[in-house]
Amino acid sequence: MTLDLGSLNPQEVVVLTVAVAGLIPVLLYRSRLHALHEAAYGFLLLGAVATNVENLLWHDAVNLVEHGVGNMGAGLAVAALAVLHRRRRHQMDDREQKEVNRDDDD
Repeated sequence: MTLDLGSLNPQEVVVLTVAVAGLIPVLLYRSRLHALHEAAYGFLLLGAVATNVENLLWHDAVNLVEHGVGNMGAGLAVAALAVLHRRRRHQMDDREQKEVNRDDDD
């Protein structure tokens, strides 16, 4: 079995290149990021790799990995991050409101 690299789509190769380059800041700021940020980026990177591999072999199986795991995993991780951010924001707003109420009572 030979791999035909000519079947790669140049646009998809650029997406993979940008995704790999984008891994640098994710690794540099890893200690400051929530684990879900890393998971979301990992899923996006998996999708970018799968997009290129599907042109070379096992099209249907790799396409399922690209969409079912990569894209859906990234979407779910970002949605979970949004929920966590909203909860933290509401908790901060509640604390600020309690402080305002305490100041008003004094």
